[in-house]
Amino acid sequence: VNRFINRLSGVLEREKRFSADAAHELRTPISALKIQLHNLGEEIGTEHDSYRQLQDGVERMQHLIEQLLSLYRTTPERFVNNCKLVDLCEVTQNQVAAMYDSFEHKNQKLELSEGSAFIEGDQFALETLISNLLSNANKYTPQGGSINVHIRELLDEVELVVEDSGPGIPDEEKARIFERFYRMDSAQQADRAPGCGLGLTIVAHIAELHHAQIVIEDSGFATGSAFKVLLKKKV
Repeated sequence: VNRFINRLSGVLEREKRFSADAAHELRTPISALKIQLHNLGEEIGTEHDSYRQLQDGVERMQHLIEQLLSLYRTTPERFVNNCKLVDLCEVTQNQVAAMYDSFEHKNQKLELSEGSAFIEGDQFALETLISNLLSNANKYTPQGGSINVHIRELLDEVELVVEDSGPGIPDEEKARIFERFYRMDSAQQADRAPGCGLGLTIVAHIAELHHAQIVIEDSGFATGSAFKVLLKKKV
């Protein structure tokens, strides 16, 4: 049994290393593709259908690579070594600012309500968690929609909530939403933006590392979902 467990651990470790190495090596050709794509846009124009399709494909590949690297970086071993006191409000403000153009592009209204909230955790992992939740809200919220982000201290926890006015998540799909590569296939999602199906899986993984709880509820808007993350407060 011990030999079997050791072999299994070795296989899993090689799988993680392969994913990380492959993703890292793919960064260089993706960067080269983006340069060539820019040059192509100068020649044929960025409004050409072929250009847009190619651009979407390259951006999707780059997004997948970054998500694979994020998944590798947030292993339990790395998590323990990287834990420190983190200002969750400051991290959230920075991620909102970094994604401002995405919200502005869809004319979305974003409201951030926060106070002082410190937790013990991996700052990079928490940045990834918040970024993925914001990206998910931006993706599924329609043009001119609304997104609210709330951070507040409870008795012994810090509550982070990202809610949107998108189509929402059917109850029967909430249990599977964090599975790897799972994509909702309901009719209301037919016009969804492309993704790789890893964003919420990484969110769940990071929450587990922080011994946090994730709850999916209906948002406070007429439609939409609210992702609530309950993290242990630093005493």
